[in-house]
Amino acid sequence: MFDAQKFLSTHRNNAPRETIVVRDEEIPCQGLSQLQFEQWGDYKAVKANRDYATVKLLQLGVVDENGKPQFSDSQLTQLIELPAAIVEPIARKILELSGVGAEVEKALVKNSEPIPTGDSESDSDPGAGNES
Repeated sequence: MFDAQKFLSTHRNNAPRETIVVRDEEIPCQGLSQLQFEQWGDYKAVKANRDYATVKLLQLGVVDENGKPQFSDSQLTQLIELPAAIVEPIARKILELSGVGAEVEKALVKNSEPIPTGDSESDSDPGAGNES
């Protein structure tokens, strides 16, 4: 019989971890908790944050042996300047460790496209400015 308390106590704070090597640098990655995953989704849904969604994922998932994030908010602007060849493999590993498969990852990327906000003519009319 399923024991909810045992399930919760067994899996709490038990996110998968793996160290990957990117350009000769060992990067300690950890899967996100459901709360972190939801917070990341909320973060990237805000238009002002959209450009920083991938590096925010790195901030949440690159941790020390105690689970403490290694990148601060102030370092996000530095992370976003790194080559995609460095950032993307780390982000993919964090998503993989979080249980996000390739199909869900594709949907996440697709869903991170700009969301119409109604604050400009082009947002309210996807064809605006495309007269032939």
